[in-house]
Amino acid sequence: MSDEKNKSGGIPVFNRSTGARDIRQPARRQETPAQVGPAEPAIATAEPEREDAAVPVPEATASAFSEASAEGSPDDLDKSKAKDKEQQKIESLADFLAHFYAGKTKTLGDATLRKVVKNARIEEIKRYELLALAEESDPTLEKSLNLMLLAADLSGYRSIEDQLRFFAAEIGRRVQGQGKLSLESWLPRTSEDGLGFEAMAAEAREAARKVAESEVASADKKKALKRLECGFYLACQWRFYLGASPRELVGVLRRRFFEPNLFYRERGDGLIRLLASQPFGDAPGLAWLLDDQARQVQQAEARADQLERELRQLEVVKSQVEEELKAREALLAEQGEQLRELQAQLETAREQSRIQGVHSNDDLSRLRGQVLRLFDSELPVLQDVLTALERDPPKVGVAREYLGSVVENLSKEISRIKG
Repeated sequence: MSDEKNKSGGIPVFNRSTGARDIRQPARRQETPAQVGPAEPAIATAEPEREDAAVPVPEATASAFSEASAEGSPDDLDKSKAKDKEQQKIESLADFLAHFYAGKTKTLGDATLRKVVKNARIEEIKRYELLALAEESDPTLEKSLNLMLLAADLSGYRSIEDQLRFFAAEIGRRVQGQGKLSLESWLPRTSEDGLGFEAMAAEAREAARKVAESEVASADKKKALKRLECGFYLACQWRFYLGASPRELVGVLRRRFFEPNLFYRERGDGLIRLLASQPFGDAPGLAWLLDDQARQVQQAEARADQLERELRQLEVVKSQVEEELKAREALLAEQGEQLRELQAQLETAREQSRIQGVHSNDDLSRLRGQVLRLFDSELPVLQDVLTALERDPPKVGVAREYLGSVVENLSKEISRIKG
């Protein structure tokens, strides 16, 4: 493809922040050797320091950053200050890699980049320490994928770019996930080794299918799928760096991954932006990828709006449920108080009934004693009366006298009992 054709044919680029789509002239691609040696250079040649040096930033990222700066909150300013402090601690490329994989920084600012360029050499022992740290802190290869994308922006600092790419690829070869699948064949050390794009894509899809169908914990399954996704996109960028055909890469992306959507699209956006910045705007399928990326962003934004509406509806329902719950709690508290009052009244009635029962038993015992004493005293008299009446002739006068005494005593006792 000639330079004149590159200049005349622009590349459609979708801006995530504004939703606009414009035509940009492709950047000039650096000459990349057909083969890259198996070992990373031990000493990096420092580029001449430039006061106006800056890391190129994709349009979507720059636009989003400008909008965020305009609307920055105090919390954002505090975070920015914290990041600046972390950047100030970086004095060499080794420091940057340690901070990057520890999650303390995600960018490489101009001032830090100048220091890194001056101190780009990494001793062999330090390199092994950094590899061990990165392997432990990046089990899903997401950080290594971001490091590979960051390297693509360092077009003016080839030695730093190469070292970052080599480092990210080495982590991809070391990290193994669910199923112990090695990515060695995805990340060959030279362009002549490893699987082809089609074979690599087929292997990635098959591995993802096996992980999805495996009977493992959900968290482990999600982690393994994420590692496969990041590893695949990492391998695509590494192959592109080794000089792979962009036409083949675009075709594989469209046929194998984006048409039958398998992996998360967001992790492929960086690769699409990288492809769009290269001088092959007429590569078959690239315009489709950019349009599809724009559609995915629009769908994601529509989904986000829908989720926001559903969230507001849930907030309304939550408020109603909370009010109903408070009313029911108040009613329950009132009924509980009434129940406690009724229980207190019941206990009082039970106590009174018990006391009344004791008194009734005492009265009954007392009355029984009085009746028994009356019978004991009057029964002999009645027997004497009966004896007097049985005489021949009956002694009626004696019987009348005794009966009168008995009747009088009975009347007195009955009156006392009634009283």
